Amino acid sequence: MQSPGVLLRADTRNIAPSAQFDFWASVMRRVDLHLPAGGCAFRARVKRAAGTHAELWDHASDAVDVSRSMSRFHRDHGDELFVALVERGPVHVEQAGVRLDVPPGSLYAIDFARPVRGRWSRHREIAIVVSRGRAEQVAGAKVERATSKVIPARGLGAVLGAQLRALADTVDVLSPEQRRVAVDLCADLALHALVGGVSSEAGAARFGSVFFRRARDVIRRHCHEPAFDAERLAAHVGCSRTSLYRLFAAHGTTVARDIWDARLERAHERLVADPADPGSITEIARSCGFVDLAGFSRMFRRRYGMSPRDARVRGRD
Repeated sequence: MQSPGVLLRADTRNIAPSAQFDFWASVMRRVDLHLPAGGCAFRARVKRAAGTHAELWDHASDAVDVSRSMSRFHRDHGDELFVALVERGPVHVEQAGVRLDVPPGSLYAIDFARPVRGRWSRHREIAIVVSRGRAEQVAGAKVERATSKVIPARGLGAVLGAQLRALADTVDVLSPEQRRVAVDLCADLALHALVGGVSSEAGAARFGSVFFRRARDVIRRHCHEPAFDAERLAAHVGCSRTSLYRLFAAHGTTVARDIWDARLERAHERLVADPADPGSITEIARSCGFVDLAGFSRMFRRRYGMSPRDARVRGRD
């Protein structure tokens, strides 16, 4: 996989017609491609964005036959799972005797550690390619080689489809760090939908807990920015504000409250745990994301039962 946060683009527009297909076959490196009979000029494009343990593939092309053999698996050591949303299709896949005819709007998965063949008609897919090692971390157990399957478009499947579309639409404008976080979150959601079972309440709860922890990690890293809010958090983690509000409500809090709490905790740490900090109370408050200093004092007293000045004195005693 490419370096985390990196976004790569490729298309056939500026390639000579006679070389377009060969170029495309080199770009889509995890599968072997074959032109259907009568094929000639070949139009295609892809965006590939990397997370820590997964990649996003947003690819579209004219009709193409696809295969992946065991010799290919042994050659590239690609022990990965592929989970895709068919935006335009259909897509036809056969693996271990199971044939899937996947219409537009549907999700499906294949295992790159087993032979597979099929045909992408003129199509667009948005897919997550994730390592089996990460799948086993999410599942908490060994993930055996699987056959292709359709993921029902309900429960986590519906959330996954929306997440894949949102990530594909915004991946160009995200920073490398935002891109890495968003791809990893989407990959974990795909794995819960695939491994944990789309209709599993326990699987949904596990994913919600993982997503919540990661969203809070982002808050801790960015709460010192005065303009950081729910909209910016949603951009960092690659989901809608509505999804964030529901997630935080399910954990008994709100996005705004968590951001303010993170700012207060940062200020408290500097005032109490680091008595040698040379900054004034005003400087510390501003460096922790507070613009309204009177509001900072009120919130601090309500949270810790003392004023910021008293907290600093106590830290120096």
